[in-house]
Amino acid sequence: MQLRDEGLHIDMCVMGGLVFNQDGVVLHEGQALFEVQWALLQDIKILANTTPVIAVVHACQVVDEVSMGMEKTSPNKPGEVQCDLIITPDRTFEIEAAVKSASGIDFDNVDAEALNNIQPLQELRGIRSMEQIMAKGGFRQENRKDEEKPKAPTAEEQMGIDIIEKLMKGYKA
Repeated sequence: MQLRDEGLHIDMCVMGGLVFNQDGVVLHEGQALFEVQWALLQDIKILANTTPVIAVVHACQVVDEVSMGMEKTSPNKPGEVQCDLIITPDRTFEIEAAVKSASGIDFDNVDAEALNNIQPLQELRGIRSMEQIMAKGGFRQENRKDEEKPKAPTAEEQMGIDIIEKLMKGYKA
């Protein structure tokens, strides 16, 4: 959230990968960490789905599946990000209308192991939970009617607010 609060915006992403096809699709991506990073940055509103993605790889890492007798791979997985450009020492591949996710993190589809091991995912999930609690409790400005005065938080809600304030002090330091 600090990045967003400071007004930062990402203008371009550069990635690597093991193998790409000539259409900018990663053929082997392991745990899809780039997609997780992409979704996290979108979720905090510092990355647009129109941000160009450039892969910088060796020529041997770009394959033509059809000439190898393989089925052509298209970006069809939820959250997948296709490159706009693939740059090798010998050639540049430009991809028209690259497919990129615009939805941020979908915690229903996040692997439990990834959630346990990626600290920013845990933090974002906590923030989303607090936002839901606050929205349901009428703490968000857009949920209030003009004539209503804000209600004081209950003891339990105040305890939750105090915990979050203590946690946030640690991040501001």
